[in-house]
Amino acid sequence: CKMINKSKILLIIATVLPLIGIALPFWVLEFYAPMFPTWYVVTVHGYGGVTGRLDQINIANHYVGLRELHPEQMIEVKLIPVAFIIAALLAAVSILKRNKKLLIAYIVLLIAIPAYFQYWLYDFGHDINKEKAAVRIEPFTPLVMGYYKIANFQAKTYFHAGYWLMVVSLILSYYAIRIAQKGGEERISGSGIKR
Repeated sequence: CKMINKSKILLIIATVLPLIGIALPFWVLEFYAPMFPTWYVVTVHGYGGVTGRLDQINIANHYVGLRELHPEQMIEVKLIPVAFIIAALLAAVSILKRNKKLLIAYIVLLIAIPAYFQYWLYDFGHDINKEKAAVRIEPFTPLVMGYYKIANFQAKTYFHAGYWLMVVSLILSYYAIRIAQKGGEERISGSGIKR
């Protein structure tokens, strides 16, 4: 029975997972206001698009003096697929070169994404036009992950499957490198793992 190197299997999986993430939801905002009949959901997708009731959220934003959101004008959204491609390349190169140090760049990427999202949300929540607001609110910082309440508005935010596939890819990359550095002695055959 032909045996397959386990590190090569992990290489394929770790590289493919971020690419799969492009087709999945990446970040989600659930939003509720007394004027809404239910919670509205806005989803940022890995392919760089946004779906959901953004029109209703823009109405609520106008109500408190926040700027409207137009995803087609947001370069950050369009660059999301690039992050997935970079993640796939980092996984592949780090495993092929058996270099754990390259994973540091992967970790930085996974930290930079929520950090930038949080910075963008901070800037958004502090850009209030009080002259146009029907209801005055103080500048605030929406959370990139979590629940928060501002005036009569409630929101829940979280990263979805696309982001977490990159996290899984990073973990698999680490184990693939460990196996490869040991000489790739773990091999899988039809009867199981052989050493």
